[in-house]
Amino acid sequence: MIPMDVLAAIRHNVTQHRMLQAGNTVVVAVSGGPDSTCLLHALTCLRSELSIDLHVAHLNHGLRGDEAAADALYVANLASEWGIPRTIETADIQAYRRTRHLSLEEAARQVRYKFLQRVAATCGAAAIAVGHTADDQVETIIMHLLRGAGLTGLRGMLPVQSWPGGVPLIRPLLDVRRRDIEDYCTANGLQPHRDCSNDDERIWRNRLRRRVLPLLEQISPAMPTTILRTARILAEEDAYLNDQTKSIWTKAVTVGDDVVRVDLSIWQALPLVLQRRLLRAVWQQAAQTYDDLSWAHVEHARAVIAGPTGSTLSLPHGWRLYRGYTSFSLTRRVDGEEAQPDLPLLSVDTLELVVPGITMLPQSRWYVETVILPGTPSTASRLPLTEDFDVDTTGERLCLRRRRTGDRMLPLGMTGSKKVHDIMIDEHLPRPWRDRVPLLVTADDRILWVVGARRSDWGKVQPGTRRIVRLAFRHQTDGR
Repeated sequence: MIPMDVLAAIRHNVTQHRMLQAGNTVVVAVSGGPDSTCLLHALTCLRSELSIDLHVAHLNHGLRGDEAAADALYVANLASEWGIPRTIETADIQAYRRTRHLSLEEAARQVRYKFLQRVAATCGAAAIAVGHTADDQVETIIMHLLRGAGLTGLRGMLPVQSWPGGVPLIRPLLDVRRRDIEDYCTANGLQPHRDCSNDDERIWRNRLRRRVLPLLEQISPAMPTTILRTARILAEEDAYLNDQTKSIWTKAVTVGDDVVRVDLSIWQALPLVLQRRLLRAVWQQAAQTYDDLSWAHVEHARAVIAGPTGSTLSLPHGWRLYRGYTSFSLTRRVDGEEAQPDLPLLSVDTLELVVPGITMLPQSRWYVETVILPGTPSTASRLPLTEDFDVDTTGERLCLRRRRTGDRMLPLGMTGSKKVHDIMIDEHLPRPWRDRVPLLVTADDRILWVVGARRSDWGKVQPGTRRIVRLAFRHQTDGR
């Protein structure tokens, strides 16, 4: 087999995927193993041609004692010999893992990438180069397949990967096989270190690499090439769906301080594949993380969004999903208090309504519009946050107020009254909202409507009704 020209492969990838521009500084993540040592050497050979500056970054994870210290010294010596500035640090991965209840591999990954992003920010780098190879890509795709993944997981790693709040990762070796890297190191007199933990078959990736992949390649010698080709096809289709998601984002999503909101009417019209995609994009924007939501989280979130108003779901990193009246939102606790959802909640004890007319809710982007209509029953009251009442029964003097101890209402279709407190529980209104949910009441304080939940049977529109008062809660973005 003809060995691959590693320098030519890197040159091609940098150009095709627009990884770098002249004048860029690149942080090169170097563990001291064959892949990253090859990458550093190759970029050093190409730095004049590409007009780039390099900065070596190495993190000792504090897990392998003297062996890890020897790796750090090896990387430091390479950087000095090749005239490249370096940042070498040690981290306590075990402590990080314990405090966050993570697997050792996930904890090491998170700490490593935080370190690399910090180094990149310090030296003003445009990208972080990592040494992932074609073999790593095959391993990753098969692992994702076995664990269960969608299109994004099965397309594997990207040559250029954006990073929320940071600089992109680039993978110049992603088309290069590991055997070609070994040949490159030998041909150039490089003596990379070997991480003995890569031989530990208690780690799933290692078992896959050492046992399963050789067997698959023996059965089908073209297996790696076929998987890599499939990954490229899936990456193109994944990119198309991402473009569709970005287009929907501009119409459906509003980003605020510690809250991201999604318009429910737009969401409900989306096909399932775009609902899942938009939800993941909203999550990554809210939490400022590249970490994806698990399948279970996504499906639970979809169930909550399809459920009754007020339904909630706890998400990782202290975030919570709320299902509102006209939107759903992701919010988080700020300084010990829940960020307020954008809902028609009442910030005052009592608010008299203008009938007919428009009444703004204080400290809110919501308003109440009331109109008097002829007494012809219609279906208009089925609109969200809209109800019709017989105005000759209720009277025109109406107001909103907060709940009070002992409040009761006769819910529509029932023969007996019910505590407002119990109605709010039955309708799954979150506890933090309940004292601010508006109650529509008459001049003699008869409760007509627990807004967004249940309305009263008393005052309902009937065949003999002559005049109707229609109340509609509207958001200022609805066109007013």
